[in-house]
Amino acid sequence: MPFVMTPTVAYADAAWDPKTAALVVAACSAAMAVSAGYFWLSARATWGWRPVEGQITHSASEIWETYRRGLVFWGRKVPIYRPDIAYIYTVAGVDYEGKRIFFGDGAWHDSQDHVSAIIERYPPGQKVRVYCSPTSPKLSVLERGQQKGTLRHLVIAAQLGVAALVLGVMSAIS
Repeated sequence: MPFVMTPTVAYADAAWDPKTAALVVAACSAAMAVSAGYFWLSARATWGWRPVEGQITHSASEIWETYRRGLVFWGRKVPIYRPDIAYIYTVAGVDYEGKRIFFGDGAWHDSQDHVSAIIERYPPGQKVRVYCSPTSPKLSVLERGQQKGTLRHLVIAAQLGVAALVLGVMSAIS
């Protein structure tokens, strides 16, 4: 008879240690905070980047199917989407290619409409303003500043930090 592990069995037999859980969640929170700090500071720095003329070379929706958890999706594959934009620009006679819309834009979305709206703003062949780093022109974005994607990292880091704090308090009480 083959061994079948269901989520109920996997968690029912596991010993749950709040101290270990608190440390794992705290480590995840710290990693997310470092990532959020990088995106936040990088996005903020784009306000000082110089604009150059560019052109969109590719604009499509990247689709990936994944298994999602939850009451509605359990065991079903559902599609998630991400904009796939590419552009070219020239700085001091050197050609560059960029793919970043803004810092923090790599998130996958459940809504195809959200991604389609981004793609419609950047059709292939369209002339665009590209913002590139004055010290490293290969770093570029189409949109300067902090966007929702940048703030999402900060929110997740804060939520994980609160969860680690709660687990830490629980381990101190028990």
